[in-house]
Amino acid sequence: MRLIKRYVLEFANDQINTYKKIMKDQEPDIKKLWQKKIDETSHIKRICQAGMITNYEAMKSIIEINDRQIVLKKKVVEPITFYVAECGEFHSKGYYRENIKSLDEAMRVYQGIDVNRMHSIPEIGFMLKEGSIYDDLPCPLIRGHKIDETYLTIPAFKTNEFVQKAAKECREKYCYPSSAQTFG
Repeated sequence: MRLIKRYVLEFANDQINTYKKIMKDQEPDIKKLWQKKIDETSHIKRICQAGMITNYEAMKSIIEINDRQIVLKKKVVEPITFYVAECGEFHSKGYYRENIKSLDEAMRVYQGIDVNRMHSIPEIGFMLKEGSIYDDLPCPLIRGHKIDETYLTIPAFKTNEFVQKAAKECREKYCYPSSAQTFG
């Protein structure tokens, strides 16, 4: 019996140490959830040592605590942001706004630009943030009221679901003809 109890207590200690390692690099809200697992396992360990529950019940409880999933409600963050530039050629000239989360919001900003103020060609573009060589590269999507498909021909963007979704949304919602078709 003592051998079984020692095994149960060692198992509890191993679980607690594992939870502590996992918990180290987590956000405060997530740390609380891991701490709860640590506290529950520690409690089972204490009452097992005191003989208040059987070894079987203790082991079963520790396994149940371990199997309990930590479910997080996370926002799905797309690795694409948009920008709006009053001057598509020189972004530093005129109004420029980046880190826009949705194409709809970018379009509202774009439509608010007075094209007669600078007599420039405004643009909406996208930037990826997914660990590729194209991260933070401003790529035009709409330039001068037409879809600019120049960047959409790059293989990395052709296969990127977020870029293709944005291009499709431009074609469907805003009905701008492609600049490639205009010059072709």
